[in-house]
Amino acid sequence: MVSIHVQQSSALISLFEAISSIREDLALDDFDAITIAWVIQSGLGPFLYRAVRRNARSLANSQWTWLKTADLTARIVIGEHFQAVREVAAACQSSIPPLTLLKGTSISEECYPEPHLRLMRDVDLLVAKESLSIVTRSLHQLGYRQLSNYVATMTSIITSSRFFTKRSRSFKTWTYAA
Repeated sequence: MVSIHVQQSSALISLFEAISSIREDLALDDFDAITIAWVIQSGLGPFLYRAVRRNARSLANSQWTWLKTADLTARIVIGEHFQAVREVAAACQSSIPPLTLLKGTSISEECYPEPHLRLMRDVDLLVAKESLSIVTRSLHQLGYRQLSNYVATMTSIITSSRFFTKRSRSFKTWTYAA
């Protein structure tokens, strides 16, 4: 990954200020190629795209295509995650009560200007202990591999966590004692 230097920090500060004030007219020319590469590699490309997309000069910048590609890729990835959630919910629907989505994916449409701007790409499911084997079996049948089986000790409510992955999608199940 490209490291960011002090001289690029002022450009990044202007990006974060634009994001927080919902500005979309920054000049892409204010960002050098190294900073733009770092922004894209760090997952912030869609934010920069959003911040410069209404500035007509942005289209002429040599980095415009890379930036737009980062935004479109993030849109596709979040769409695939929403589809994965629908698939997992459908696979479990006849056997257990409805799944509970936790955090990120469940709030990405309400708490972000656009869902693809959420940087984290995992899906967290809250599962009753007695339903865990059904959810695990469903995830396996859909092609997910279990990568971990962590037993939580930090709370008496959450009893375990399991991590599953399939290509670029990942699910975590959080088990609670009913």
